[in-house]
Amino acid sequence: MFAAYTENPNEPKLQIIHLLNAIKDTVPLSKTMKDQIEFLRKWANNSRAKQAGQLNKEDLKSEEEVPLTKVEKELNRSFD
Repeated sequence: MFAAYTENPNEPKLQIIHLLNAIKDTVPLSKTMKDQIEFLRKWANNSRAKQAGQLNKEDLKSEEEVPLTKVEKELNRSFD
């Protein structure tokens, strides 16, 4: 997107081609920070962190109940 400014510094106009080129040139963090991500995964798997995707079944009354946030509980909101 910097190309829009270098092509016409007085009146830069962002065009679709600038966005497409920026997307094409983007390198995913999974590649640029591979070592750091692997370190964090190993650290988390050594029981130092709780997975966000797992439900805490102690907080649920039944498996069919939808867990509510604290704010939703205060508002007596439900999804029924």
